[in-house]
Amino acid sequence: MALTPSTMLELGTRAPDFTLTNAVDDRSVSLADFEEGPALLVMFICNHCPYVQHVLAELGRLVSDYRDRGLAVAAINFDSELCLAYRGQLDDSRPGNGIPVTGADLRAAIGAVLAGEPVSGEQEPSMGCNIKWKPGNEPDYS
Repeated sequence: MALTPSTMLELGTRAPDFTLTNAVDDRSVSLADFEEGPALLVMFICNHCPYVQHVLAELGRLVSDYRDRGLAVAAINFDSELCLAYRGQLDDSRPGNGIPVTGADLRAAIGAVLAGEPVSGEQEPSMGCNIKWKPGNEPDYS
């Protein structure tokens, strides 16, 4: 399996506007739906990626643990101004490396954002399969 390193946007980059279809109930969801919350976590995941499968249970625990504190999840971290605060790994665990999946890195970032504290700029990139964009739908970072 070929791994693709994350494209690291600058911290503080405002979230681009988006409108997506919620696969659970087929409703449209846009960035504006999250403007009132203290933090938004957008995760680009793929159900068949072995890295996602490895951490899926921890992602569920993480979402459950922070829901009552106002974390909105659209399954990339944005602060209350919808600016990128974290773009790194869940934790040091990888399939087959024997390190437990704890979500430590992402949990530390979420905790800092929800407490109104700065998130460390020292962030390890996430690992896994790359995102395959349909022609014409690739993001424009200009």
